[in-house]
Amino acid sequence: MRFLVLAHVAWSAIVLIGTAAVIGLEQSTPCPPGGWLGLDCGPGRDLVLALIGLSAVLYVVILSVVLAWATRVARRAGADPNGGRDWYLVAALVGPVIAPLLAFTVLAGFGWLG
Repeated sequence: MRFLVLAHVAWSAIVLIGTAAVIGLEQSTPCPPGGWLGLDCGPGRDLVLALIGLSAVLYVVILSVVLAWATRVARRAGADPNGGRDWYLVAALVGPVIAPLLAFTVLAGFGWLG
């Protein structure tokens, strides 16, 4: 289980640092020709960057919750030791689809969509 925790920390760092780099590259480029992602300077740019950042944070939170749950299940007597790893991999594969949808819902709930 220690390997799974170390892999989780490394993967989370890669996701968050990569997302911060993408957002930083987009913010550092001049507006008229478009940035690294090719976004124009309209109000949609801030929404897309917020969506990208919040999606990455929610993805890491989802993986952390699944890891905590899988760790607790693995500590129980008679639990399948590989079950936690399998659930973590499912969350890691489904998370990139679910996190942006959840982030969009959160941003809509806070009125970012207008």
